[in-house]
Amino acid sequence: MGTMTRARLARMSDNELLAYERERHGDPYMTLGMAKALRKTALKFWHLGAAREQAREDARRELRAKLWPNGS
Repeated sequence: MGTMTRARLARMSDNELLAYERERHGDPYMTLGMAKALRKTALKFWHLGAAREQAREDARRELRAKLWPNGS
């Protein structure tokens, strides 16, 4: 399904959400209630994943600056 954005996950219909979560977790018998609970959790903690990605990028940038100080 490609990269999922927070906005896309939030506006999914019930059928889309159920299909997405079943495919993502490999559980063809997942209920709609469980899929909605997973979406709620994902939306609740989305900012933590974004913060982790930002920290990784900052660490990469700092490492490159230490390894190649003049940008070459």
